[in-house]
Amino acid sequence: MPGAYPVRGIDATDDDEEFSVLWISEMQHNEGQQNPETAQAPALRAVHSSYLLTPSMELGEVVDSDEEEDDQESPELNNSMRQSMNRSSRRASSRRLVMEDLEEALEVKPVPGPSENGGHGSDYAKERKKAVASWIVLLLCFGVAFVVTIGLATGLSNKEDSTMKPTDVDNTSSSNPGSSITATPPPLPSESSNTSPGNSTQGEMVLYPPFGEDLDADVLRLIREDPSSPQYKANVWMMEDPYRESYPPWKQLQRFSLALRYIGFDGDNWFRNDNWMNYDIDECRWFNKNPENATYPVCDDDDGHLLVLNLTANNLNGTSPQGIHVPSLRMLDLSHNGIHGPQAVANGGGDMEVYILSNNSMTGASRTKAGAQFSKLRVLKMDGNNFNFDLKLPGSIFPALEVLNLTGNSFGPTIHPLFGQNTNLRYLGLGHNFFGGTLPTELGLLTALEELDLSGNVGLTGLVPESFGSLVNLTKV
Repeated sequence: MPGAYPVRGIDATDDDEEFSVLWISEMQHNEGQQNPETAQAPALRAVHSSYLLTPSMELGEVVDSDEEEDDQESPELNNSMRQSMNRSSRRASSRRLVMEDLEEALEVKPVPGPSENGGHGSDYAKERKKAVASWIVLLLCFGVAFVVTIGLATGLSNKEDSTMKPTDVDNTSSSNPGSSITATPPPLPSESSNTSPGNSTQGEMVLYPPFGEDLDADVLRLIREDPSSPQYKANVWMMEDPYRESYPPWKQLQRFSLALRYIGFDGDNWFRNDNWMNYDIDECRWFNKNPENATYPVCDDDDGHLLVLNLTANNLNGTSPQGIHVPSLRMLDLSHNGIHGPQAVANGGGDMEVYILSNNSMTGASRTKAGAQFSKLRVLKMDGNNFNFDLKLPGSIFPALEVLNLTGNSFGPTIHPLFGQNTNLRYLGLGHNFFGGTLPTELGLLTALEELDLSGNVGLTGLVPESFGSLVNLTKV
C-alpha cells in the first residue's frame, strides 16, 4: 500500500494485552473533506500517533502526534489521548516488539561463539582441542622415529668399527709428512683418576700383569711396582688392545716399545702423531717422516717388522724410558727435539744401522749392558748434546761403524786409544768438546778416514803423531 508503514499498535480493548499491526495511511487533513471509510481515522490517529514510524525515523523511534492539534480535538479525542498516556508502560514493550519483528523479518541472527555453558561455542572449543592434541601426537611420533633411526645407525657403525682389523685400514700418511690425517690417541692411565685403566672404581690401584714375561728385567719391575711409570701405562695400553692375542710375540713387543716411546716422550704434544696409539691401525701406518726415496721402507713387506722410525724435529720431550728398543729397526732418527737426561741402557743394536740423536739436550753417559754389540751400526750421530763421560769405543762393539759424530758435547778429558780399533771410520767428529793432552798414535790406524774434526778442543797439546802419515784418504782436518 503506497505511503503506509507497519507498526505495532495497541488494541482498542483496555483489558486485552495483545497487540495487532495497524496499517495507517497517510491522510490529508483538508478541512471539510473526509473519506467515509476512514471517518474514525482522526481518533485512531490520536490514539496511536505516538507509535507511528515514518521513513525518516530510526528503527524503534516513535513519532508523537502534534500536541497543538490534539488540544483542538473533541473531548472524546482528549479522553482517548489520556488513556494512551496512561499506558506508557506498554509503550516500551511495544517498541521492543517492533524491533523483534523487524529483526525477524530481516533474519538478523547473532554469530555464535565459544561458550562456557556448552552449545556451539563448546563444540568449537572441543574441536580445537582435538586438533591441537592430534598435532602433538604426530610430532611425538616423528621425534621417536628420528631417535630410533639415529640409534640404529650409530649401533651399526660401532659394530662395523669393532670388527675392523688394523690391516684393513687404508692410511697413506705414515710416510708422507704432508698428510693431514690425524688420529686421536686413546686416554692414558692417570694417577688421579679412579676410573682410568688400571684403577678400580673405589680408588684402589689394580696393577695389570705384564703382557709378556720375556721383557727386560728393569721393565718388568717398573710394570709391577710403579703405576706412574711410562712402562706401566704402556703395559695397560697393551693389555686393553682388542687384537693383542692375535699378534705374535715379536709384534707385541714392537707395539709395546712404540707405545712406551709415545708416552715417555709426551706424544700428545708432538707436532704430528697421526694414528699413533690407534688399536685399529697397524703401527707401520703410524706417522713417520721417512721420505719416499729413503733407503729403507717403514716396514718390510713380508710380516710388518718396523724398519724405520724417523721423528726428527717433532717436539719430542722427556727422558728416554727403559725398554724402547725395537730389535728390527734399521734406522732411528730422533734429532732436533727436546729429549733430555741420560740415554737408556742399550741391550744391543740388533739390526740398527743408522742411529741419530743430534741436537737434543741429553746428558750423562751412554750406557750399554755387558756383552752388548752393535754389529751392524754404520752411522752414529750424537752431536749437539751435553754428554760428558769418558768415551771409549772399542772396535769389537762397533765393527761396522763408518760415521761417528760427537761434536758439540762435553766429552773428555782425553781421546782414548781404543778409537783406533774402528778401522772402517770415514768420518770422525770430535770437535768442540773438552779433550786435552796429546793425540794418540792409534788414530793412525784409521786408514779409511776421510775427514777428521778436532776443532774447538783448546786442551789438546803436542805434535801430530807420525802415524797420521798412514791416513792416505784423509782430505779434511
